[in-house]
Amino acid sequence: MKRDIKIAQTGGNWSTNIGNAFINLGSIHALKEAAPDSETQLFSNFSTWLFRTVNKSPVGFLLRKDGDIKPVFDLVGAAKIDFLVSSGAILTATQDLRSKKISQKLRSKGVKRIINGGGPQEGQYEEKKIEKIRDNLAQMKLYAFISRDEISFKNFHDLAEHSYNGIDCGFFVNDYFTPFQLEYPEFVIFNFDSITEPKIKVDKEIIRTHHASVSIKSIKKYLTARKKYFGSSNTLISDIPEDYLTLYANTKATYSDRVHACVATLAYGHPAQLYGTTPRSLLFDRIGLPDIRDEVVYPDLKRLNKEKEKQAEFLSSIL
Repeated sequence: MKRDIKIAQTGGNWSTNIGNAFINLGSIHALKEAAPDSETQLFSNFSTWLFRTVNKSPVGFLLRKDGDIKPVFDLVGAAKIDFLVSSGAILTATQDLRSKKISQKLRSKGVKRIINGGGPQEGQYEEKKIEKIRDNLAQMKLYAFISRDEISFKNFHDLAEHSYNGIDCGFFVNDYFTPFQLEYPEFVIFNFDSITEPKIKVDKEIIRTHHASVSIKSIKKYLTARKKYFGSSNTLISDIPEDYLTLYANTKATYSDRVHACVATLAYGHPAQLYGTTPRSLLFDRIGLPDIRDEVVYPDLKRLNKEKEKQAEFLSSIL
């Protein structure tokens, strides 16, 4: 029996972090696999982010206050949908009045909210903030919560009608997109945006990627970033995810401080090492790779594919 289901996947902000695209597209693939007859459309959060970041007075900039987001048109709220799905590091202790009104509007229309492969944002894993996130989720009245790491499942699974101890949706990206092979010498990828590139001994060609375009919020920051972004040969900075995925699918290894550079590389069956201690990296522990913070690790594709299969089956059972 055909299920006439319309699903809105929220996401976007790819230009500020292309890793968001890997999450969005991976979730869309999982949803299509779970409900093949459904229709899924991606709706961007970029407008809200842009207004919050830019729409403020000079005093607001000096005091680092959020800009006014009330003028933003609520496109997803106007859409005729059955489910609204959000994914990635989206949980935060703060929730503005507009977000609460949107949640109330969606509930009044009978739209069911699903978090697919979700967890807290950076800096939101502290106990006090976890409690605030729980308050926000309780008001949201989630239909389903699928975590992307064990801690997120432990902290939030009881706040949804249905819950599942899942994985990050970026691990589905290789099923969404199969890149061309490259006629190019064997290479590794260096991807460092937040830290100075460490000295890593490799015996292959190096290709450098950056997951965000250069910030020009201040001259000082631009001058600092200019050498990092433009000072090396074989550098790729793109506005579409397929360019990055083509490299991660063909690399011999990826070394990065970006969680989703490693996620994409592992999804395509290649080794990676993560530099840094962000709690968002707990998503690697969920698939049995806690050592990724200390050394190059190889994915257990049999385990990973089984986890993806089970997550799709859970989604199928609730859609």
